[in-house]
Amino acid sequence: MKSIIIYYSQTGNTKKIAKAIHDGMNQLSEKCDIATPGELDPKKLIQYDLIGFGAPVWHQQEPMNISKFIKKMPLLKGKHSFTFCTHGLLLGLFIARMILALKERQLEVIGWKDWFGNYYNGPQPYFTHDHPDKIDLQEAKNFGRKILERSKKIFQGDRKLIPKLPNKKEYHKIYGVSTSEKPGGKKQLESFLNQNKPKLNKEKCKFPKCSICMKNCPTQCIDMAKSPLISYEHCDSCFFCSLLCPTGALETKFHSEVNDMEKVKMYYQNFAKDLLKYKTLRNFRCLIPENKLLQHKGLLMIEQHPRLIIRKGIGVLPSKIYSQFLDSLNGEP
Repeated sequence: MKSIIIYYSQTGNTKKIAKAIHDGMNQLSEKCDIATPGELDPKKLIQYDLIGFGAPVWHQQEPMNISKFIKKMPLLKGKHSFTFCTHGLLLGLFIARMILALKERQLEVIGWKDWFGNYYNGPQPYFTHDHPDKIDLQEAKNFGRKILERSKKIFQGDRKLIPKLPNKKEYHKIYGVSTSEKPGGKKQLESFLNQNKPKLNKEKCKFPKCSICMKNCPTQCIDMAKSPLISYEHCDSCFFCSLLCPTGALETKFHSEVNDMEKVKMYYQNFAKDLLKYKTLRNFRCLIPENKLLQHKGLLMIEQHPRLIIRKGIGVLPSKIYSQFLDSLNGEP
């Protein structure tokens, strides 16, 4: 039985979970591979029996590069699949949308799981600071082993093991109500995404000496050698280019609106009410004392550039910013 995990990770949360699931599957599997979408030809998935997909949650759904990859896959009737994600406060429609997308490729979806992860854009320390931790990673390892065991039993004929999504009311309790599902929410979300596409300040841009944004855009929608420079149709409004840009040449409207710290804190506190109400159901563990949460600016609120640097394909905090975040945990200004 051959299995593979395909994941995208921007700041390392999903990569940690994917590696742990992979470790769990490797305890039982004769062949378990792991790759990112950019490393794999979708057509080659025909050789696998069990295929897992993992990603961060953006705007309460899957990233565009993951959905595009799935659409390029051949029909995989008779194969099994599962999905997983990492997120901040809310994953919304991620699970439901991923299951639908995988079923459209005729895959049998036999499981799903989510984990909380570090979120640096909001005020720090964030509710999910220090996730995924050792407990999360052990859960992911156990999940990997169990999903492989389940797949083998289903292939042997035990179809009772195939799970079903909870009804809409229960789904919302577990995963949260997506903005797009609220009255007027879909237009509100579309408006937010359209307004917050990155804009280029050519005077600050160092292309062709620098092409960090082009190399690391998950949807490959930036090409400084072409016109238009940014293909907004394919932009996922993930802010990654602006976080990586060493000169601050790529910014969005959002950056100019988040500098009122008290307003930002109130927004996230209100957003977290639903999570805290169902924290047991959602398996949420806050690792930071309540009186230390949301005390300092997040990445989108600071002027230092770059806000993230690339290490082994993952965006990590520069040492100076990392030190500031450590200071915030110790109660220092």
